[in-house]
Amino acid sequence: MSIGLGINIQKKREQLAGPLREAIVDGKHPGLLLDFDDEYYLANGGKKSLDEVINFTRAGNATMVASDGLIKWAPHNLLTYSEDFSQWNKNSATVTANDTTAPDGTTTADKLVCSVDNAGIVFEDIAPASGVAHTFSVYLKAGTHQYAFLSLTRSNIEWYAAVFDLSAGTV
Repeated sequence: MSIGLGINIQKKREQLAGPLREAIVDGKHPGLLLDFDDEYYLANGGKKSLDEVINFTRAGNATMVASDGLIKWAPHNLLTYSEDFSQWNKNSATVTANDTTAPDGTTTADKLVCSVDNAGIVFEDIAPASGVAHTFSVYLKAGTHQYAFLSLTRSNIEWYAAVFDLSAGTV
């Protein structure tokens, strides 16, 4: 499937290859071409990666049409500063923001150092709705500590926890 929006860009047809050559109409080719089958993406007159061409942000919550055809709330983040633990509440812990390499290769991962008996705490309070599925994910790696303890609570009624051995990669 290809999507193209046409504008005139000064290039000769002979210099163009693949899906772009086929998209030329009346000497004009699209300024935006997304050919998902051949993984060929063009924007602003040059070949780009899909990540360079397509991005999305939204200021707040929204609805979407789910695969079952029903309108539902789109997935959204319940946490403020979810990727910046230095902004969270801390007890016997120090967080250094953007200290090490994150899973995506950028230097945006935070470093946590516990200051009392390896029992530091970093936490954030939210009020998740009851009876609704929530997803929580975190990337952890061994550094100054071998173990990480993660817990989720809801109004001190429901409590879920896991201990991770970061050196062995076990739960």
